[in-house]
Amino acid sequence: MLGRKLQTKLPCLEKSNRLDEEVRDRQAVAQEKSKSYLSNQAHMPDVSVGDEVLIRQNKTGKLSETYNLNRLLANKGQRS
Repeated sequence: MLGRKLQTKLPCLEKSNRLDEEVRDRQAVAQEKSKSYLSNQAHMPDVSVGDEVLIRQNKTGKLSETYNLNRLLANKGQRS
């Protein structure tokens, strides 16, 4: 620093392997928890041929219905 001698020394940080391992363990536990939660939430609905289903429609306004009020029968080859 402009030819001057430093008055104080900067502290050295020692890397702790124990702390690093704890962080990795906590991260792995949290990742497994979120993974199991998402796998429980994501599933295909049980719809078979001949069941009555509601079809989602685009909302055109604030008061419009989310689903078409006419119930339809599920056919083979249609995804729900």
